[in-house]
Amino acid sequence: MSQMTSTWGDTAEVTNTDTDNTVTGEVHHFKHEDFLSIVLNRAVKIDLKFNPRSKFYVGSKGGMEFISKGPKEYVHNETRR
Repeated sequence: MSQMTSTWGDTAEVTNTDTDNTVTGEVHHFKHEDFLSIVLNRAVKIDLKFNPRSKFYVGSKGGMEFISKGPKEYVHNETRR
């Protein structure tokens, strides 16, 4: 019997919608299709909520808006004997 499981990466790309700059940050806390907390340069923490219409995580910090697709998903096929 086999079962598909998912794991998520430790980093995610975040885009500043005001400047269109994209940087990679470290995932601090993540819940699929609900919440993403990301840390940029080990100094700035940004909390983003999932928007089901756009399929993006959206949040703001310092008067600027940020979006992210979230961390990369890795799907594994586990087989039991």
